[in-house]
Amino acid sequence: TDSTNKSAWSSIESATTPPTTASLSPPTLNTPSTMTSDSITLSWSDTNTSVTFEIEYSESLEVNSDGNFSNSPTPAQATSGSTQKIITGLSSNTIYYFHIRAISSTDSTNKSAWSDIVNATTTGGGTGGGEETKYYLTSFNRNWIATQKVVTPWKTENNELKDVNPS
Repeated sequence: TDSTNKSAWSSIESATTPPTTASLSPPTLNTPSTMTSDSITLSWSDTNTSVTFEIEYSESLEVNSDGNFSNSPTPAQATSGSTQKIITGLSSNTIYYFHIRAISSTDSTNKSAWSDIVNATTTGGGTGGGEETKYYLTSFNRNWIATQKVVTPWKTENNELKDVNPS
């Protein structure tokens, strides 16, 4: 090869690579321990810095391919530095499923995977849920008006009304 036959240098171009996004680890969602008839308190631990949290919950355990609950999930947000969130407005005596993920405070597209799913049941309360109320008859008054001229005497035995003179 001829080492003296060279072309001129090309013009100088520059490029900037995007900053490397640190991957976030999912928070650890604890099993809920405080439930009322309309709320469940969630708590978690997290090792990420500068993150907010997205909580998602549903009455169904089904998740789709991206890990989101697939049956009418409800989102909730928790602020940076928080480790607890009270989810309110729930139905009594109902099982709810929860998971949480971290979201970078500086890049909202940088999200961790969802945490493991935990569940909790709201307590029964008031009407519509919980244990049914039972009432027992302890006494009664009996009064009636005879609609015929001939009145047959009646008595009660073992809580049954019986004709004293059956024909």
